[in-house]
Amino acid sequence: EIGHKVAQIPMPTDKARMIVEAEKYGVTAQVATICAIIDMGGLLQKNSKIGVGSYQTFTKESESDLLAELDVWNKLNELNEQSKLTRDDFKRLGINRYNYYQAKKHLQRICAALDIDGVIESTSKSDRDAIIKSVLAGMPEIYVQSIWTSNEYLTTGGFRRKLDNKSCVSQEAFLAGYPITVTGK
Repeated sequence: EIGHKVAQIPMPTDKARMIVEAEKYGVTAQVATICAIIDMGGLLQKNSKIGVGSYQTFTKESESDLLAELDVWNKLNELNEQSKLTRDDFKRLGINRYNYYQAKKHLQRICAALDIDGVIESTSKSDRDAIIKSVLAGMPEIYVQSIWTSNEYLTTGGFRRKLDNKSCVSQEAFLAGYPITVTGK
């Protein structure tokens, strides 16, 4: 039944799986938002020439970057409703303006696709644990921390990964995430 629903959702399998799980817990709106943010590469500015964003500006979240991104999203939408955010506002806040607006468009497409197909019921319940469980259902990698001092994690596939220095997470025994390989000197 789960696989059948996943196959009907016009999204990558991992994200479709998250949304199917979210329906079970009543948090499809939040998980669809997280999927849109993931697909756009996050909301925080990562270019030091332009500015670097920080989760601490928007949230007290310390256990999940994805929940922190959701808090950033909610705060930005709130600020945007109060007074239209300008290019300078985004820069000052350390937010990637392009990613924010692209995530907004992408979320509209996701919601429209789910609504048209009628596969998933749209729900929005404020349940942090339910959101985490839903997102974990589609996560491809689980990391187990192997070296506490360097924030290095060992993946289930045996690869070493290092936690992003902008992460709100610190010193956890295990993580779930999307691996990104960055090559450099």
